[in-house]
Amino acid sequence: MGRTEMKSKGKEKMYLALSQNSSLIPYMLYTEHWSKWNFFRAVSKCDSIVVKPNDSLKARNVYFISRAENKYIVQINDEKFYFPTREKVFDFIAVKANNIPFIIQEYINLAKIEGRPFVARVITQRRTHALPGWQLRINSE
Repeated sequence: MGRTEMKSKGKEKMYLALSQNSSLIPYMLYTEHWSKWNFFRAVSKCDSIVVKPNDSLKARNVYFISRAENKYIVQINDEKFYFPTREKVFDFIAVKANNIPFIIQEYINLAKIEGRPFVARVITQRRTHALPGWQLRINSE
């Protein structure tokens, strides 16, 4: 699938749509769809990455992967797993993924409240026909 095609859904579709605007690209996280090649490239390029479902809005099945000396650390909620190679990490997540479409993103340190990451998102949508004008939706996850 080429970068300009819009066949995907969810987070990847949003990323591809936003990446069409060159002025937004400097502010966007490195993002790829889940594949072995993309995973290997991401762990080589980034110190820490997040592998998460493409379609889910809930914080389930989210894997935080980081490198430390001669090992890889995978964190799922409060549980940590240690692996000697990126191949072992990929195999571990692939089994857990069970054919769920995932994306890979560069991890950034987030603000924390009571030790938990805090994310604020603003989405604007222009409604047509029945509800003209702009709408603001506040989503608390």
